[in-house]
Amino acid sequence: MTIKKYLVILLASAGPVFGQAAPAASPAAPSVPAAASAAVPAAAPGSSGIAAARTSLDPQPAPNAQPLPAAADTLLRGYGQQAQQSLILAYFSVGTLADSLLGGSLKGPDGLKLADSYLTLATSGRDDLRRVRAAYVLDAGDLDQLDKFIVAYGDVIPMIEAARQLAGGPANAEYRAAFEASRRKAFATLAALFEWK
Repeated sequence: MTIKKYLVILLASAGPVFGQAAPAASPAAPSVPAAASAAVPAAAPGSSGIAAARTSLDPQPAPNAQPLPAAADTLLRGYGQQAQQSLILAYFSVGTLADSLLGGSLKGPDGLKLADSYLTLATSGRDDLRRVRAAYVLDAGDLDQLDKFIVAYGDVIPMIEAARQLAGGPANAEYRAAFEASRRKAFATLAALFEWK
């Protein structure tokens, strides 16, 4: 199977975004590789398994938060879809970057440029969602989904930083292990969030 076909399948099977009904919960839990399963907390029935660390997120509603205008629901759904795409594409792009660096088909300076661009995009995406969260009073469903995306960025960004380490110096065993651990953690989070089977 080609990577392009694999991405199309993953994107087509990705889970709900803002304003969309969640698919019916299946009785089976999402399949996660054994090495990554320890990083995924047990999911409550009908939930994605991603628990937002409430202590790391500002309380909602934030001071000076405005009610979300009804017309902004479409905009919020758009933010959700962009976050979903950003998280999935960052995960696969950074994995490809690390594999290219480790395989020798890409060298440090070019790898650093790519890692820096992925890091900028992911950090910006997370920060945009935090700004939306702080600026508007959101209903419970939208807030929950937004928090899950923010937490997912919190697992994808360290993966990008670990790939940047691979690009910035010799690919020693410590850097490889750090990257693989961050890749597994990001996969577990995304698999739970998007209900990858």
